[in-house]
Amino acid sequence: GMGQGLERWVGSKSRGDSIAWLDPNSESTESVRPLMSAISRVRRELVEMWGQGVGSPESKLGLSETLSFQIARYPGDGSGYTRHFDANPRSDVRSKDPKGTRCLTAIYYLNRDWDSASEGGN
Repeated sequence: GMGQGLERWVGSKSRGDSIAWLDPNSESTESVRPLMSAISRVRRELVEMWGQGVGSPESKLGLSETLSFQIARYPGDGSGYTRHFDANPRSDVRSKDPKGTRCLTAIYYLNRDWDSASEGGN
């Protein structure tokens, strides 16, 4: 789901991309496993630096124990990224509970010759 604040909605018309959730243990994700591992390490380091452990009530980051990976493909027909709040794929997107929102999102651009200065991203 996507939305502003706690108002979220589900629908691909607002995004224009195709998405898939990745299973780190699937043979089909073998080529992106190093990237998934790197993201997992960054998350672990953030928890060590700022938290008391993933899922802990004392955690300053509020990260849950689950870690999910999504891949998005924009077809290049004028569609593009729409700023939004991500919902946890396992949460009820109709809920107004902020714990249902994703706390940390990492974006990795796979485009060849991507110019972040003119096309966005850092």
